[in-house]
Amino acid sequence: MVQTATIQTGWQVALPEELCHSLSLFVGEKLDIYPEGDTIILKPDNTPVELFMTQAHQLQKMAAEAGLTEDDITSAIKEARAEIRCKLS
Repeated sequence: MVQTATIQTGWQVALPEELCHSLSLFVGEKLDIYPEGDTIILKPDNTPVELFMTQAHQLQKMAAEAGLTEDDITSAIKEARAEIRCKLS
């Protein structure tokens, strides 16, 4: 599937929204750029922080779709941490 992007002012390129969704890319996410001949390869920056942020965005979306509130999530995190502490002691 070939899609087209345009180089805009400031040498910025906007990726098609449906492509970003299909690759689980989010606004503000960093991409590594690999020039190879006349081809440009973009890959998500998969450093531990970037991987965590990608997963956090996905979980945030899933929580919203499930109708969970911030309080629900905070409680779940506290419970999980307490369980981990018990297992480590």
